[in-house]
Amino acid sequence: MPKPIRPLLLLLALSVSACAGMDDTPDRRGPPPGMRAADRGPPPAAPVTAPGGRLLNTRGETDCAPLLTAWRQQADRNRDGRLDLAEVLADTDDFFTAVDTGKDGFLTAIELEAYRERIAPGAYADQAFARSNRGEDGGDRKQRTAGDPGPTRRIERRGQPDPVMAADANLDFRVAREELAAKVKERFARLDGNRDGDLDPGELEDYCPKD
Repeated sequence: MPKPIRPLLLLLALSVSACAGMDDTPDRRGPPPGMRAADRGPPPAAPVTAPGGRLLNTRGETDCAPLLTAWRQQADRNRDGRLDLAEVLADTDDFFTAVDTGKDGFLTAIELEAYRERIAPGAYADQAFARSNRGEDGGDRKQRTAGDPGPTRRIERRGQPDPVMAADANLDFRVAREELAAKVKERFARLDGNRDGDLDPGELEDYCPKD
């Protein structure tokens, strides 16, 4: 065989081998190996939260209006049958304290994720899968502290801003107690359609997640 042909045959063999190897590489843009898109099933119903971000459908409930009505009755601290701004802010403050495990006066995406996984693991299951599929759940997650904001991203669901992280007014990827309170005041004013200073069940229904 003439000498010039040997390098050409060798190059052709290497190209065929490389192409065959590409078939074994998982596509990181699609489902993990062995899982079809149909195997995932429909995404869970959108989480139902109070205006301050407290997760309400902790048992997988899907009917939003009764959940918000039950929360309204629980947050009505003086039991006068009305839910005013002070009571909503007090509930928000209690929620903030429960999530702020770092006790530094800020809420981060890492703290929110830990809180949600603790009280309602299935509520944000589709987000966890999406992050894993994009390679965002790195091996260093357990080494991060609660006060570390982690990846510079905002949690979103179905194109809607996260009810807590949307309060990050200065865009430092964490939410201060004052920022969340300010966002709750905006939401309260928007929901209080008759401007009587209280939220009734009908007004609260406007806070239900929209598909």
